Amino acid sequence: MNIIPLFEEYLSNTLIIVDVQEPFKKWWIKNGKDDLVHDIDEYCHSFSNVIQIWDNHDEDKPSYNFHNQKGAIMKRYSSKAGLPDYQDIFDGDELAAVDMMFKSGVFYNGLYRTKDGGYRLYVGGSHDWFAPSKELVDTLSSLNGGIMLVGGAEGECLYDIEVLLRVIGKKFEVNRTYTYNANDVGDGGVDKCGGC
Repeated sequence: MNIIPLFEEYLSNTLIIVDVQEPFKKWWIKNGKDDLVHDIDEYCHSFSNVIQIWDNHDEDKPSYNFHNQKGAIMKRYSSKAGLPDYQDIFDGDELAAVDMMFKSGVFYNGLYRTKDGGYRLYVGGSHDWFAPSKELVDTLSSLNGGIMLVGGAEGECLYDIEVLLRVIGKKFEVNRTYTYNANDVGDGGVDKCGGC
């Protein structure tokens, strides 16, 4: 007898919403997604665990609260062009590894612990370096089961979270129906990635 798994078994149980905030609204409107906040809030009904990751660049709190949201975690990126003060940020083995990358000019996606207990992640994308907090790393590391990502911006802050999830060994998908791009308009759909 063949057993066919229920559709729900294929669903991710955690939805991570990245940078769906009022200051970035112009980008999702540019992408023709005027109702993105409402659409994501409706999409949240499909998940038992919703986590919002919000950018502190122009805000001091999240712009929205979503259905089934269990938490909101602040994030910031570290640098668009290198990490000029890296010798003040790291010590020990972490400093040696980062120093080797800068001296060789060969950079690898990696998560490096800072002196202050936070992290820096070499992304190599629009931001080069991302500064995930201990809370963000611990929260994402503790997730079990499938993860679905939405929000934005593709190739920028959303990409920072994608790289972080890969580095900590999490499988995830990106539902492009609920993402926005600050440069070009995406084509929608779901991209799967896990350990890639």
